[in-house]
Amino acid sequence: LLSLPPAAGPGGNFSLHFPCLQLHQRDRGNINSNSSDKLSGNLSRAIGDLTQLRVLLLAFNGFSGELPLEIGQLSLLEILDLSFNSFHGPIPPTLQNCSSLRLINLSGNQFNGTIPAFFGQSPGFQVVSLSFNLLSGSVPEEFGDNCVSLEHILLAANSLTGSIPPS
Repeated sequence: LLSLPPAAGPGGNFSLHFPCLQLHQRDRGNINSNSSDKLSGNLSRAIGDLTQLRVLLLAFNGFSGELPLEIGQLSLLEILDLSFNSFHGPIPPTLQNCSSLRLINLSGNQFNGTIPAFFGQSPGFQVVSLSFNLLSGSVPEEFGDNCVSLEHILLAANSLTGSIPPS
């Protein structure tokens, strides 16, 4: 749990409580605009409770562990940027339930396994960035036919084989 202490601002006093972020005890406390402050710990399964979330930007932090399967409950999510953390394990198959995703950036982590086939079955994807992970296998054939909105696909610095499908 992450709680920020009450702070004064233009709208008066406020406090924030983020039950979906579990942080190590050493990381709890004040978070200010200093760029050296980074969030760390595991992303809790409670992330799935944020069903109205449309944008999740947690790039360049110190998050680790596997992505919880509950992230797939964010069906309205349009932009997911978890780049440059220390997430590991396979890319959760439940992400296919995030049917509104247009941009997904999981670059700079330690995801392993293959690129799930659903990446090639999501016609709404405009940007898919999976560079700098530990992914292996081939690029799903469906990328060439089904991703009609795809503008950018970034797969550098993995152990992928084969070629990017045509179209």
